[in-house]
Amino acid sequence: MPMHAFRGAAARAFAMAALFALTGCATPSALAPGTPEAEVIAKFGRPAEVYPLPLPPQARRLAYPIGRFNQQTWMVDVDAQASVLRVVEAISDAHFAQIRIGHDDTTAIRREFGPPWEIQTYTLSGLTAWMYPYLEDGFWNSMMSVYFDRTGTVRKVESGPDPRFVNDGNDRDK
Repeated sequence: MPMHAFRGAAARAFAMAALFALTGCATPSALAPGTPEAEVIAKFGRPAEVYPLPLPPQARRLAYPIGRFNQQTWMVDVDAQASVLRVVEAISDAHFAQIRIGHDDTTAIRREFGPPWEIQTYTLSGLTAWMYPYLEDGFWNSMMSVYFDRTGTVRKVESGPDPRFVNDGNDRDK
């Protein structure tokens, strides 16, 4: 690897580390159970989406996609009294591993992972993919694709490199 390419890669890695250090404080991860929902909204703004939860009764999930590259989505579950029950980082290898092919549908995936970054339809296969950028293994800039059939049922899940980071964002062949 030429020295100038190494310096560029090192500078990008340093910039990413600095970005994570700065945004680490600005996530809902430190919210304690019992925190009032009004305090969550005052600190982090209105959620991107709100989903009803099956249990406990009248509970709901607030979705907070965060970060410049949309690689994190924090889910804040609140109960009927508008108090925080739990906070979960939804975009992770462990959470993606829980997707049930042939069982989960668009409603379940949206409730678990939040709004997709991008949606692509593949007419020949009849599948639609919801794309979720994330840091695979906490390091690799990846894109998780969840594929649905025409009925909205998950048919496959696959991860690959995030095209925004391949060849400096240019994913065309040179």
